[in-house]
Amino acid sequence: MTREDFLKEANVVLKKFKDADGINIMLNLYSRWMDEREYEDINEYKDVMVKSFPFIEITNVHKRPFGFTFNISKSTLRIKVTSKSIDFSYKFKE
Repeated sequence: MTREDFLKEANVVLKKFKDADGINIMLNLYSRWMDEREYEDINEYKDVMVKSFPFIEITNVHKRPFGFTFNISKSTLRIKVTSKSIDFSYKFKE
């Protein structure tokens, strides 16, 4: 997959994430995790993410910073939430 093809696919996935109210869902999950992290299993949050974003195959959920990782082809993408922002990052591999 070329970088151009990857970026096109990533944009499609991120638009679906936005259209699925992904920002609000992740903010709500982050807020709950901050309150309940001592008592709840992070995998319970993964279950909610998987149900909320069926178009993303989540490969890992992260506690710090809170968020998740998924792949497009051989490239890894990450959505992370902090108290100040929601960030998207990727590592492209051909």
